[in-house]
Parts: sequence; C-alpha cells; structure tokens
Amino acid sequence: MRFNKKLQPQIKLLHANPRDQDAQLAVEKFYAKKKRWPDLAKVWEQLAKEQESSEGWAGAAHFHALAGQVWQERVGDMERARGCWERSLEHVADDADTLQRLRTLLEES
Repeated sequence: MRFNKKLQPQIKLLHANPRDQDAQLAVEKFYAKKKRWPDLAKVWEQLAKEQESSEGWAGAAHFHALAGQVWQERVGDMERARGCWERSLEHVADDADTLQRLRTLLEES
C-alpha cells in the first residue's frame, strides 16, 4: 500500500515513534474529513506490518489496535476488527484495553 503523499511527514514520524499523537491525529483527520474509514484502517494495518518486520512489537500492537477500532466503530466489520485485536494481542498479550475490546466484541457476536 502506498501512503498519500500529503501524509509522508506524519508517516515518517510514526515509523520513528508509533505513539506520536500529533502525527496520528493528522492521519486520522485526513481520512476522517473524507469519511474514508476503510482506508484509514488499512493505513494502520500497513504500519503494523512494517513495525512487525522491524521487530517493533509494541508499535505493531498499537497499530493493529487502532485498525481494530476503526474496523469495529467506523466500518462495522467485526471480523476484520476481531483479526486486528487478536494480532495486537499476539504482540502485547496483557494489554487490558485490547483484551476488553476483544472480549466485548466476542460477547456481542
């Protein structure tokens, strides 16, 4: 997946620091303004894969969790959300928020 050229500075920041709130917010605003939620989720998934390839497990978990949240809350694709939550937990198994989100999703389905 290629990132939008307008987002290159923010994507670069997120590669260096996956929890950069300003960069994350800029990416979210870009896609939210156009209501392109699936594209936003795919950006988070791509960043998660890139973090995995560089063994950035905490970053990968973070981006998988963000993707899961978008798939669940914005797109309504519970299967994709579940997959993202599960991949997040593969990297950080004790994340309470992710565990709760997955538990809630499983209870609702």
